[in-house]
Amino acid sequence: MKKYIYIMSLAIGLIAASCRKEYKEIGENPSKIDGITASWSLHSCQVIDKAATVEETIDITPFFTRTTRLPNITFAMNGGTGTYTCDTSNVAYAFFGSTSGTWTFDNAEFPQKVMLTPAGATTALEFPLAATIRPTDTYLQIDKNVWCGGAIKSVYRLSFIRN
Repeated sequence: MKKYIYIMSLAIGLIAASCRKEYKEIGENPSKIDGITASWSLHSCQVIDKAATVEETIDITPFFTRTTRLPNITFAMNGGTGTYTCDTSNVAYAFFGSTSGTWTFDNAEFPQKVMLTPAGATTALEFPLAATIRPTDTYLQIDKNVWCGGAIKSVYRLSFIRN
């Protein structure tokens, strides 16, 4: 009986070892530059209070939807240089510093931030990506951190939809 159990255990072990998971090739890593290069319209905006004891989020999208046109931004590539233009007319807070300028990622293959340098400025504004961006994605989420005393006090989470 012990011999039978030993042979069955060995057979089951060999069968289990021969069942290997097959890994399929998923292709090239999609270009993040191609992913962000498009026109985007604001879909939603939330303010996250980082200074509160318990982090709170407030949806301020209705503030922007009161106007007939939502803020938008267009990212383009012109001869290897990333440029942006935006329309923030009738918006009380200019998120992007200017209506045009240049942009770049902190790392083109695995970006964590989009840096916008407004026209005429020497310092870039940093916008951490709240989610990755690929050419097939219809949403772009970036954060606008508000600093005070060396710490982030609040975050504007801007969600855009591809036009």
